[in-house]
Amino acid sequence: MEKNEMHKPIEELNVLDDFLFREIVMDKEHGEEFIHYFLKTVLECEVSIREVKAQMVYTTGDPNLRAIRMDVVTQGTILPKERNPVTGEKKETFVDVEMQKQEKDAKKWKKENLRNRSRLYQGLLDVGLLKPGQSFGEIPNVLIIICMPFDLFKYDRMIYTFQHYCEEVPGLALEDGAKRIFLNTKGKIGGRKELQEMLQYIENSIDENVVSSELKTIHNLVTAVRQNKEVRVKYMLSIEHEQEIREEGREEGREEGREEGKKEGIEEGRKEGLEAFILDNLEENISRERILEKLQRRFELSEEKAKAYLEKYSDKAAL
Repeated sequence: MEKNEMHKPIEELNVLDDFLFREIVMDKEHGEEFIHYFLKTVLECEVSIREVKAQMVYTTGDPNLRAIRMDVVTQGTILPKERNPVTGEKKETFVDVEMQKQEKDAKKWKKENLRNRSRLYQGLLDVGLLKPGQSFGEIPNVLIIICMPFDLFKYDRMIYTFQHYCEEVPGLALEDGAKRIFLNTKGKIGGRKELQEMLQYIENSIDENVVSSELKTIHNLVTAVRQNKEVRVKYMLSIEHEQEIREEGREEGREEGREEGKKEGIEEGRKEGLEAFILDNLEENISRERILEKLQRRFELSEEKAKAYLEKYSDKAAL
């Protein structure tokens, strides 16, 4: 859940907010309807949904490697699509939909994290799509969609679609069934009016952005989820939990600060003791060699550090 999201009343949450998006999709009455509308608008084709799952965790099975949690994974058929070369049936497509609300300040994060994250998501989805003995031609298509309120690629487009193409032969597509789409809710070009209206509503889910009959249906759906008593209780519990985590973090930070302060105080006291020891010995005209021996023995210093302290405080004694 985004930091700013935690301070909003549930009535002000937008579809782009992680909590509301998740609750919409998980809603038994409205979830599939919303995903159907979303995919149909983005892909401009008919969509047949067989299953929708939220907050799915995917791993390689190795606890030493990173796992991922996907917002929404949809299994179904997107038409028109190629037919399975083995069975002749239309291929299923697994679609992962992610809402990425926060834009980090670091340019490197924006360019590398989201792009590479989409690659990891695609790879981990692929791992579980073929059973032993199945032909590679039977592997379902995979589509990753990331929706965000900023332009990752700076071309002012609403939609950026990526597939694998041959570098040596322009226009030659690999056609391996893998595709990634990045949606920019603030984009102005490269998409239909319906897509732009939907993206604007996703970012700012208010009455003023309900500009079509389809969006009115979606807005009623969103409103119903916002007003659901169980969802409202879950949201309040989420806020309380987040606040507890933050307070625990603050307390840990304060404790670390106290421990650091103790260490700094001990170190400062040690330096003061070293200074007094060296100045006293210099006043008594003890030889430098003898002072170095004492420093190494009594303060457990290396010869190099003992010399450094002696030089530092010798200069001070000469002032």
